[in-house]
Amino acid sequence: MFLRTSLISLLLFVTVGCGNDGNTTSPELKSKYILPADSFALLLADMAVAENSFNLNILNLKFEKYDSGYKFNPWLQNNMSKTRYDSTINVYSKYPKEYRAVYEEVLEILNRKKTQ
Repeated sequence: MFLRTSLISLLLFVTVGCGNDGNTTSPELKSKYILPADSFALLLADMAVAENSFNLNILNLKFEKYDSGYKFNPWLQNNMSKTRYDSTINVYSKYPKEYRAVYEEVLEILNRKKTQ
């Protein structure tokens, strides 16, 4: 529930804080340097799972053993560079409608993971 609330809050912040001229078809979103929506959603879902697993300490590890206990890295697993991620965030922040669609997909992915 906390995860869903956090994602919705972030989505609302981005939607309210950003705008465009109504033109939702953008060559920027099609750039080879920007993640496609489905890949972006998978990365964000993996990041949410990793962050919450770490924050909730689901393995019940002592703080000193966090690095060795939590071996997942969404950036590495999705072959993501910081530059490409930052570029993707920057471009999607200009198109809140598309950004919202990505986060709706993130919620669907997380709900599917929850039922597995």
